[in-house]
Amino acid sequence: MTSHAIEALSGARQIQRSTMKALVFHAANDIRVEQVSMPRAGFGEAGIRVTLTTICGTQYAPAW
Repeated sequence: MTSHAIEALSGARQIQRSTMKALVFHAANDIRVEQVSMPRAGFGEAGIRVTLTTICGTQYAPAW
């Protein structure tokens, strides 16, 4: 891969990382998936990227 191709790929990744998909609460029963700006960590804070999440099904387990 040429250095120009690597720079182009790097630039594309930076553009992709400037926004993210998020669940946005607007009102009761009005939650939407939207493209939003990536939050920036301030002084004394840390940014964490969530790559996988699941929903616990314990509530729906049968009562033995």
